[in-house]
Amino acid sequence: MYPRRTVGYISNQTQNVVCIGTNGRMSVPSNRDTHYRNLRDRFTNCTYVDGNLELTWLQNETMDLSFLKYIREVTGYVLISHVNVRHIVLPQLQIIRGRTLFKLNVREEEFALMVTMSSAFTLELPALRDVLRGSVGIYNNYNLCHVKTINWDEIITGVNATYVYVYDFTAAERDCPRCDSSCEAGCWGEGPENCQKFSKTICSPQCAQGRCFGRNPRDCCNAFCAGGCTGPLPSQCLACRNFYDEGTCSQECPPMQIYNPTTYSWEPNPNGKYAYGATCVRNCPEHLLKDNGACVRSCPPNKTAVNGECIPCNVTCPKTCHAEKPIHSGNIDSFKDCTIIDGSIEILEMTFTGFQHINPDYSFGEHYAKMEPHKLEVFSTVREVTGYLNVQAHHPNFTSLSYFRNLEVIGGRQVVENLFASLYIVKTSLKSLGLKSLKRVNSGAIAIMENKYLCFAEKIAWNKLVKSKDHKQIIQNNSDPETCESADLVCDPQCSADGCWGPGPDQCLSCKNYQYDEICLQNCSDEKELIRNLSSAMEGPESLVEADEYLQPKFKSGPSNNTTISVIEVHQNSMKPSATWPTGGPTTDGGTPDGASKPETWDHELLRYNQANPCGEGTELRHYYNNGVCASDSSSSRYCSDPMKGRPDNGETNFDNMSKIKEAQVGNLKLNLPLDEDDYLMPSPQHTQNASTYMDLIGEGGENQEGIKDLRFSGFVGKRCVDNPEYLMSEENVLPQTLGIPTEPVPMESLCMSEGSGSESTPRPSTSKYLPQRSVEEESMSDHEYYNDLQRELQPLRRNETTV
Repeated sequence: MYPRRTVGYISNQTQNVVCIGTNGRMSVPSNRDTHYRNLRDRFTNCTYVDGNLELTWLQNETMDLSFLKYIREVTGYVLISHVNVRHIVLPQLQIIRGRTLFKLNVREEEFALMVTMSSAFTLELPALRDVLRGSVGIYNNYNLCHVKTINWDEIITGVNATYVYVYDFTAAERDCPRCDSSCEAGCWGEGPENCQKFSKTICSPQCAQGRCFGRNPRDCCNAFCAGGCTGPLPSQCLACRNFYDEGTCSQECPPMQIYNPTTYSWEPNPNGKYAYGATCVRNCPEHLLKDNGACVRSCPPNKTAVNGECIPCNVTCPKTCHAEKPIHSGNIDSFKDCTIIDGSIEILEMTFTGFQHINPDYSFGEHYAKMEPHKLEVFSTVREVTGYLNVQAHHPNFTSLSYFRNLEVIGGRQVVENLFASLYIVKTSLKSLGLKSLKRVNSGAIAIMENKYLCFAEKIAWNKLVKSKDHKQIIQNNSDPETCESADLVCDPQCSADGCWGPGPDQCLSCKNYQYDEICLQNCSDEKELIRNLSSAMEGPESLVEADEYLQPKFKSGPSNNTTISVIEVHQNSMKPSATWPTGGPTTDGGTPDGASKPETWDHELLRYNQANPCGEGTELRHYYNNGVCASDSSSSRYCSDPMKGRPDNGETNFDNMSKIKEAQVGNLKLNLPLDEDDYLMPSPQHTQNASTYMDLIGEGGENQEGIKDLRFSGFVGKRCVDNPEYLMSEENVLPQTLGIPTEPVPMESLCMSEGSGSESTPRPSTSKYLPQRSVEEESMSDHEYYNDLQRELQPLRRNETTV
């Protein structure tokens, strides 16, 4: 259930289990039987407690504490409070490091071992040899015996640390049985196995306040030993003062990099290890981060966590905010624009109702006013919480945790002490969770209980979010399925069996069929559904585009006819130079003028054009493509392309490529003209011209066109006409555009016609490819009028001017 890790120990050279300690102090649990079970599950088979060992409120005398029998080391403090079990036994506990200490408000001392308000008869710690930091306190215990016989100077080694014994009851202390006759001095209880052992006060002066394994001057332990030893070598220590490294004690762990004096550079050390507490490990536990050869709870400034490791930020680090518990009206604005919450978030009843803060000295602090749930929107930018998320609040407007819609990771480096959970949602007014971006819970249990209105939680595949199988999920006593169905609080039909975070196709953990962005769809050809979902998902009061308008764009009729222009999507590989003639005109490949047998016709049922299949025969073509690849119903691709954007064309975005993707249609006539994303004609790319350069009017292929027999392809042989409203600049790598609108077979010389006159004009074969320079008066004339001015043609040529 809880994160564990194996390390070695000096005494038996076996692999042992590391467990995460607690930090509940003397808080009263809501359910003491559940509290006991949680302690038992957490510390069973543990030998190394990373943190504090807190045994509190175990008031049933018959409770079995044998799950503590393997614990050898505690890095924090040991607290035993309100325990009524007759015999508290930790037979293998050797060292208490005291890296965190316990303090009573009524005393100045800070304690590494505190036993208070318990009715236990004995506290048996026969293997305890060293308390490296902090004092020892035995404070008001009714029946506790033998502790006053212990020589605590043998055990306490911290600077300014002391032993405190207090008994303030009016009743006399219990008469205790004598220690076993084999004991040299004090004992922890009855029997020879409880005699106190000595490795400091009996040592020779040569051992310099260290430990020894005998009384002779040569019987000193290594300086890296703690709690005693069996010989002089660092591999013979009972415990390590600094670091344990695969069977030996050392001052520090092997560095991750070593200096190469030959190359004058740092190189990776194949034997490097990370410092984890007092142990050197190859890899850090999952709930911690790697940084500079150590396992840390959070990254230092100017670094950010990436894949479990602290790395320097490129420019600026994601904004990391240190959590203040609980959330209230006084600190809510401090979380604005935060990306990472270093710590835990608690949303409690007092978050919304307000409360009076009480200082540690019991004086009145600041009073915090009420807060509306919408203020939690500041958490919309949060992507990671390194600790836990604890929600225990009720408010009529607090129905979803969608404020955390971008939260991706819950680290679980700290957990809620009640159930040791990193996601704790109990007795709330929530109807849905709304954590649609949550991908991983690194450590800790998941507890979602007693939420009267909450739906969706039972059907979520939590096993796909937790990082290890040791995590426990407690999902119980929430809203019943019938009530959820009657309120239409059920998963969208497009969600898979993994469940969902709330109603709607964007709340699914995974999709049953296809997915576009965060939206689940039945298939990619249902463009109308896709566009409506996209429009509704966009922020703002209005949709960006109507589905019907996008699928069948409407344009105003021109002044000379009543035709409409529609956009036809075609695959790039299917683009061929062709012209489709109006009714009655020539057709190709045996096609007929009507739309019945045309390769592309509008399908009113599917709301799209039917096209020739560019993917080959036997494959049904979708209207959209996945990264430029046709997707059929049997395709393994589960993602849809964006219908609001043009498909990529090898990374090119110029106008020429756009013209290859889209064609315009006037009636039954298709024009190969460049269209923009709104299906309007685009201006051709205009190159910067100076006074000495000229425009190519005819093109290199303007002559010798007699060999062209098929007029349908005449627009692709290089000839250009000034009457074409959209013509391209001369460029070798650009295909010429079509030459106007063909009406019927005519001689090649009559291709260039006057749009204004409607009559044929005299062919103008060019002997020069340069544009004649124009006077100032002529600048006011349009291009069309200029090149069709007959009087200008009859005037003598000016200097440096040629005719066309």
